[in-house]
Parts: sequence; structure tokens; C-alpha cells
Amino acid sequence: PSPSAGDETLAQVKQLVTDLRTWGHVIQAETEAPMGAFATEIGLASAAVDFLGSESVFIALDTAIEAALSFDSNMLNLSEYNLGIYNFTGGVISKTLDGKIEIVNGTMSGGVTVNMLISMPEDTAEVTQFTLGIDSANIVTPANSLSIATGTIDVTLAESFTVDYTAINNPDPAAPPVLLPAVTDMTFDLEISFTQLVDANLQTLASPVTYTGALDFDLDVIPVINQPEDSALPRTFNLSGVFANNAGDSMRSTLAINVANTATFQFAGDAATVGSAYSDLNAGPFVSWSYSGNSFTFSAPDSSQTIAWDSFTGEATYTQTYVYDGYPYTNSFWLGTFESLQEAMSWAYIPTSIYAYVDGYGLYMADLSLADFSQSGSADGVMFDPEFIYETSSNWIDADIGLSFTAQLDGLPEASFGITADRTGFSAGNGTFTIAYGARRIEVSVGITETDLTSTMTITNQDGVVMTVDNLGSYPFQARLLYNGLQYGTVTETSSGLLKTTYSDGTFEIF
Repeated sequence: PSPSAGDETLAQVKQLVTDLRTWGHVIQAETEAPMGAFATEIGLASAAVDFLGSESVFIALDTAIEAALSFDSNMLNLSEYNLGIYNFTGGVISKTLDGKIEIVNGTMSGGVTVNMLISMPEDTAEVTQFTLGIDSANIVTPANSLSIATGTIDVTLAESFTVDYTAINNPDPAAPPVLLPAVTDMTFDLEISFTQLVDANLQTLASPVTYTGALDFDLDVIPVINQPEDSALPRTFNLSGVFANNAGDSMRSTLAINVANTATFQFAGDAATVGSAYSDLNAGPFVSWSYSGNSFTFSAPDSSQTIAWDSFTGEATYTQTYVYDGYPYTNSFWLGTFESLQEAMSWAYIPTSIYAYVDGYGLYMADLSLADFSQSGSADGVMFDPEFIYETSSNWIDADIGLSFTAQLDGLPEASFGITADRTGFSAGNGTFTIAYGARRIEVSVGITETDLTSTMTITNQDGVVMTVDNLGSYPFQARLLYNGLQYGTVTETSSGLLKTTYSDGTFEIF
């Protein structure tokens, strides 16, 4: 070691390397069990929300607003309202003395109950924007509950509309129905409390997870080619509040999303219209079947089935290959002993209809109920469900996102992490990840360029020591250790896969 081995700056540089190992071992060991348990609870709650929770809650919220907009003083029973796909099976709707719409014990299928008080737009002249005020709402399902302490929904219309409750509530049978113009923008500002009661397997959570906070977002309607309904993008989306259980754990959360090009972005729409023939858009047949010696093979875009018969032993095997989530799989098993290949085929499953997804186009279907499998043949398919293409290299969503969590686990120091990301191209962007635990802090920044998809990474600690990786993902791994722009060490990957850190004083370490 050189005389600079005891240099204070070099000691700080070495501390960054030590900290990185500390983050990976000491802190992880200290927080893994309690944080893992809490994360599991949140994950189970989230999975349940995806599986059966939030959809029913927000369907109920939307249906309640539809009922309020359709209120008829001669129809106080909610079950009398025809609101489209979703309707109430019971409950009462009425107008209060101060002109608000109240829903009491509105029931829907699946055990959903709605109680809600809504302030309606004033009966006035032509408007291009109106506001729905949610004075209070409580929606309960078997899986979760949503409470809204207060909230507003601002609706912007494509053209002016006259709010005329007489015409809406008591329509003239001879007159055209009153239709709301197309909505171009909706802004939501809600104070909510959402509690998840069960996991994705419908088992009651020992410690239900509750989120309490604010939800604000502004949706722009974006036209969609080939779609009967428009889609929407959040021009701004802000979620800020606290996750908590009843075991003393809590996590503050903030999520912010901004999309800069909602005014110019165009959804590409469907890849093809329903009913389009597979042969018009793709080469080769959609499905085919053929004989080769004593084997029969049935092929589709994402799978194949082969029945092979041994004429000497009479044994037959069945082999299936398919692609799932981008990975190929093969299953093979013994069918039995048969007199012929045709007899073996009678014991194997040959579909009478087949559905297959073709990337870039969507789901195709072929009717094989009349197909002749006694000889080789093929069948065309038709588009059953088009794929919805969102972006292209010249038409991508220009979005920025920020996400932060601050966790207070029972008996441990406060821990926090944050992510910010800025999309700068179809396949390019910059991101920063920051994590803090007690007095320690690490910040990791990564940038990806559009031209060659190379990326750089920078790691900075609380003392300002920096580790830079100029070409992340290249082999062998190489990094530089810097402080105030001066290099004090390097990190390289050895031929055996270990990392060697060499410092300016001549010392080194391998781990």
C-alpha cells in the first residue's frame, strides 16, 4: 500500500463498496422478514384487487353515477332503472330537500352494496363542462370496501349540452332520446379509503391492508382506429396516501404520472377487423394436418400435436408442443396399444375448433367440425379478437413517472425508496432509484439511448462517492470509483465471475 492508504477521501471511497455489501447483506437480513411479510400482505391484497376487487368497486361507483344522472322522481326503486350492462337489484334512490341525489342500500350482484350522496349539475342553460360532487360514498363488496370522504368529477363535453332534468327524467315518447355529447376530458379529485379484506384465493387476510389518501387524475379521450369506443390516457395522475395494517406497519406512498403528448398521440387501433381471413394477412395455412409414415401431426401457429404409432409393438405416443409466455414447452405421454394409427387417433384429442393467438394481429379461430382428418389437409382461420396495438416507433407515449415509498416497520428505522423515470424515445429513457435506511443512502441512475440501446449506470452514496458503469450489460463488467471527479479505484469482473475492486493506494479486494 502507498502512503495514501490512510487518506480520508479514499476511506470514504472504500466505504461506498462496503456500503453496497452492507445493503445486500446486513440491511436485507434485518428487514427481510418483517418487510417481506408486509409486502406479502400488500401483494395479496393487490392480487385480490386485480382478480375480483377493484373492478366490482368501480363498476358500482360508475353505475351509481349513471343512476343519479338518470334519476326519475317517479322511480324510487333502483331495480327499475335500466342502466346498460350493469344494474341494481334493489335499493332506494331519492332527491334530498337541497337537491342532491341519495342512494341508500343499493344492491348489485355479487354481494355489492352502495350508499352514496351526489351533488348534481344545476338545471341550467347550455354547458360544455359540468361537475358531479360526491359528498360521500361507501361501497362494500365481499372482498373489499371503498369509502369516499369527498370528491368531484369534472366532465368536459365535445359540444354544448343543455342540462334539462325535465326532459331527462320525464322524456317525451315521441321525441328523440336525450343523449350526452361525447366526453373529451374527465378530471377526478377524490379523498378515499380502500380496505382489502381477502387475498386472491378469497381467504380472509389476518391483517387487512388499508390505503387512505388522495386520488387525482385527469383523463384525455384519445380516438382509436377500428374501435367502437375511444380509449383514454392520463394527462396527469397523482396518488398519495398511506398503506397500513393493524400490526403496526405502515408505508407512505406517492405515485405521479405525467403524459406530455395526449393532444397528439394516436392509438394505432386494431391490427385487423373482426372476420378478416388469416390467409389475407399471413403466409401459409392457419392450421394444417398431415401423415408421415405411421404418425399424424396437427399444427397451429402456437402449438402442434403428434400421434406416433409403432406397427411392431402397437404402442402409440402423444406429443404436444406449445408456446406459453414466449417459452416453448413439450409434453409427451403413452397412449396405449392399438391395432392401427387411426385407432390410436380415436383415443387422442383432435379439436373440432381451435383458437390461436398470432402476435401483431390477435386471436384467430377455425371451425374444424367438418374437417376430414383421414387425409392431409388444412383450414383457414378468421379474426376473432383483434390485437389492440398501442404504440409505434414514431407514435409513442411520452410519459414521466415518479414513485416513492417510505416504510415504517414495527421496531426498525424508517426506510424509503423512490423511482423517477423519464421516457425520451420509443425504447429510450432515464431512470433513478434512491433507497435510504437510517443514515445510509444509495442512488442509482440508469440511462438508455435509442440508437444502440446501450445504457449507463451511476451509483452515488450519502458522502458523494460515485461508481459509474459506462456500458451496463457488457462483458466483462467494469466500473470506476470517483470522488469530486477524480478516480480513486476500479471494479472489474474476473474470468471466474468474481468482482475485483482495486484502489489508488494499491490495495484491492475480491468478492
